[in-house]
Amino acid sequence: MLLYSLLLICGDIESNPGPGGTPDPPEKTLSIFHGNIRSLRNKLNYITDIIEDFDIVFFTESHLDVNVTDFDISLFGFETPVRKDRNANGGGIIMYYKSLINIVRRVDLEHDEVESMWFELKTKLRSILININYRSERQSSVCFWQYFDMMLKRALDENNSIICLGDLNKNFMSDISSNIRDIVFINGLINIIDKPTHFDTRTGNTSLLDPILVTDSIPVVDKDTVPIDREISDHDGTYVTINCGFTSSRTYKRKIWDYKNGDFDLMNQKVSRTNWEHLISDADNMNVACTNFTNSLLDIASECIPTREVVVRCDDKIWYNSNLRREMRKRDRFRKLFLRLKTSFAELKFKQQRNKVNNMKKQAKKHFYASLNENLDEIKQANPKQYWKIINMHIKSDRPVHDVPPLKDPNQNYNLAYESSEKSEILNKYFCSIANLENPDKDLPAFNDRCADFLSSIVVIPIDCVVTKWSDWSPHDNNGHSHRERYITQPALNGGEECPVTYQTKLVHINCIVSAWNEWGPLNAEGISTRFRTIVTTPLNNGDPCPPLEQTKAVSVDCIATVWSVWSPHDSRASRRERFVTQQPLNGGKECGHLIETRLVNINCQVSAWNEWGPINSKGIARRYRTIVTTPLNKGDPCPPLEETKTVPINCLVSVWSEWGPLDDSGISRRERTIIVKPLNGGKICPVLKDSKNVPVDCIVSLWSTWKPHDNTGFTYRERYVIQENLNGGAECPKLRDTKYVPIDCVVSEWSAWTQPDEGGNVESFRTIRVKPLNNGMKCPDLWQKKKVPLDCLVGEWTKWSERDKDGKITRRRDVLRYNLNGGEKCPTLEQTQLVSVNCEVTQWTEWTSPDEGGNRLRSRVILQPSLNGGNICPSLSDNDKVPLDCLVGEWTKWGKRDKDGKITRTRDVTRYNLNGGNKCPTLEQTQLVTVDCEVTQWTQWTAPDEGGNRRRSRAILEAPLNGGKSCPPLADNDKVQMDCLVSEWTKWSKRDTNGKITRTRDVIKHALNGGKKCPKLEQTQLIAVIVRFTTVDGVDTPDEGDRMRIECITAS
Repeated sequence: MLLYSLLLICGDIESNPGPGGTPDPPEKTLSIFHGNIRSLRNKLNYITDIIEDFDIVFFTESHLDVNVTDFDISLFGFETPVRKDRNANGGGIIMYYKSLINIVRRVDLEHDEVESMWFELKTKLRSILININYRSERQSSVCFWQYFDMMLKRALDENNSIICLGDLNKNFMSDISSNIRDIVFINGLINIIDKPTHFDTRTGNTSLLDPILVTDSIPVVDKDTVPIDREISDHDGTYVTINCGFTSSRTYKRKIWDYKNGDFDLMNQKVSRTNWEHLISDADNMNVACTNFTNSLLDIASECIPTREVVVRCDDKIWYNSNLRREMRKRDRFRKLFLRLKTSFAELKFKQQRNKVNNMKKQAKKHFYASLNENLDEIKQANPKQYWKIINMHIKSDRPVHDVPPLKDPNQNYNLAYESSEKSEILNKYFCSIANLENPDKDLPAFNDRCADFLSSIVVIPIDCVVTKWSDWSPHDNNGHSHRERYITQPALNGGEECPVTYQTKLVHINCIVSAWNEWGPLNAEGISTRFRTIVTTPLNNGDPCPPLEQTKAVSVDCIATVWSVWSPHDSRASRRERFVTQQPLNGGKECGHLIETRLVNINCQVSAWNEWGPINSKGIARRYRTIVTTPLNKGDPCPPLEETKTVPINCLVSVWSEWGPLDDSGISRRERTIIVKPLNGGKICPVLKDSKNVPVDCIVSLWSTWKPHDNTGFTYRERYVIQENLNGGAECPKLRDTKYVPIDCVVSEWSAWTQPDEGGNVESFRTIRVKPLNNGMKCPDLWQKKKVPLDCLVGEWTKWSERDKDGKITRRRDVLRYNLNGGEKCPTLEQTQLVSVNCEVTQWTEWTSPDEGGNRLRSRVILQPSLNGGNICPSLSDNDKVPLDCLVGEWTKWGKRDKDGKITRTRDVTRYNLNGGNKCPTLEQTQLVTVDCEVTQWTQWTAPDEGGNRRRSRAILEAPLNGGKSCPPLADNDKVQMDCLVSEWTKWSKRDTNGKITRTRDVIKHALNGGKKCPKLEQTQLIAVIVRFTTVDGVDTPDEGDRMRIECITAS
């Protein structure tokens, strides 16, 4: 282990260096990708793996609308996308870019008639304009290219570094018209994609519909197409890598040895047949010998061990896993959402996800090192690659590679050696001193300065572990756990002091928090009201306990009685009315008054209270009514009127003003409102219903057109036209035409290819004048050149077989170094191809998705390599399953109020019904019977006794007994009252009878009952003394029998 550590500390030993060593990540390049995605929303998982190594990504035919938010389509590692949507059924452009890139949208360069976006990429060295387009098959090709030409000319006036991408629905491999070719050529654009990008699965035809057009000032480093699964899109992606001084992310690809598929038997044979002693003995020094040895070993390895390309993520820890990376991407998405929305909910989601990631990191790291301690020896034997990776991680510890620690030099009195050359010499002598050969009879190669033993001369300086300060304590989770951490900036090396604890947790005292009191509840039968509050935060870890959650208070309740009943039907003397107690007084409330009234009355008419005023009719009149409750009797007061009307003033009601209308030709805008209700009965009259205003309108002109092609004199001009004349004092129109003379330099074409040699071996090359010089422009250079080539055809060595292409074909070529002339030998075949059988390769199954509402879950895998040339076909790419879902129910509600049958009930709701064989729902309702005792009112007053002296009183049932409660007592009570005899007044005295007796009587109204006083005498008589007086008639005194009391003498005159 000491030797391994010393080698790795040197900084140039790799666990799997690969055939070309470890490349440096690209530092000054930027890659731009475009793909036609045919609806983005359901393909985010697929494209994430394709585009992660590109810096700027464009997709056409995004099929998005306003219902899809930026958050819904955000991608890990990229900023918020820039969109130009059409609708959910077609079209649309979207751009993603990484955070280190300074790119802005240039709307001023765009044209409304085409689906196009322009961006300006700003780097340290240059500014580049990037244009993305989508032309649908329905759009006129002529119109599109006219607008495209206008946009290009406007952009070239500002910057001559332009990149144009997109789906142009024009095959750049065959059917480019002369008009399009001229537009591309005149604007200085070149198409750098030479492969088909569109594949018609029905006809099998291919075409190049997605070109990348660049100006010659763009420093192209690489360009190619990117295969995309045909189930995702019928287009392949395209990309271009440029040199622009931009520092990209620390993710790159490299080739490594594929040891699992290596032919080690063949390698052993080749190693055995190699003369290693000759390679070393011929070397002049150690460096040459090492180089010879290394090159020979790598040549053998490249013939026997295949290589493969892997993605290197420099910033990833060795204990990272796919689940952790997925959650980290989700955390970054929540962080972007929080920074954009600034809401408490978004902040909560971000913090929860951040804490989850931190806990996952802690657990992953802990699990990794625990497993490492147990299995390091097994890993060394079973997986050397992983073993060396682990050793490398511990030695380097994510810090820059440093030199070997200072060593003591035995040849210099054990002074410390700091220079690299001195330390390498000490180590070299030590390794030479302990080296040996498998065959002891062979001598070691002759090297100078070998020594016997320098093991004691190597001094390893112990380095103590260094850690950062503790971070702040994190916000506590739901269980009151908070944590803090610190990071290792320098791990312990060579026996130095080990690192202290880097992660601490503590329990936070969480005090109980309760809500505010709710409103006082209704009174119960005892006059008690209750209010409640709930627990917002449950106390944890010895936090303050919760205060009481319920309060009660006794409320003073006055007696409540019904309204008086109507007066009972009256007899000749009295009428009666009564009322009943509906609420007994409680807690010191006002007592009940008397409940029965009697009176001797004349019965007046009684009417009800007025009802509410009725609706107002169309004339503004409202009516109200009352009814007769008691009809007047016995000369009682008559009934008042039963109907009443009133006139109501109705104000005019108008609508709100409409929006200001468009300006007319005079620059006047108008608005109006309508009458909803007309005024009546003196109500407010209606306000003005129409309004207008004069609006100053500035003159509006179009943008300048592009400069017109100059004429033969170099004269050119550009124009703009009036869109809106000025009105009502608006700004006047500027000038509409601009002219200039353009000096025109001579422009010639590229040199043509050399002509076929003539008999003398002469070849010629030409170029033509494309633009003649005008107005003192630069003159034309030579247009013809000539040379003589008397040479035989020479070809180079065959190249190695190429990587297999998408059709399973491998190719090797040799180039023509020199063509034959003057009878020289003709050139042989320059290219050979072979077809390779390729089996289909697919990824591992994804994790099962979370079950949906129907219990369905899915998993999938994608094709890494389609089968070619008879290889094994691909297995199924999707799988589905149904998961049993148990029924879920909510919490029980509180017990309800008692019903008329003495039953109380509580319920709970189904939040999810069982599916796919899951457990069925439990009982959703519970009832209980409550014992209810009978409750009755107080006795009423005794009724007036009837003719028989009977009287009665009663009480009513307030609450009937239920479910075994106490039964009700008697509800009626009778009694007999002593009633004296009641007689009428005496009649007048009767006439005197013949005996001089007069009589008067009285009648029995009511006989004595129940021991009352008996009736008095009912008749009285008196004897009357009669004085007879005579009336003299013709001298004769005659008594008058008609006089009842006395007879008087009346003297006739």
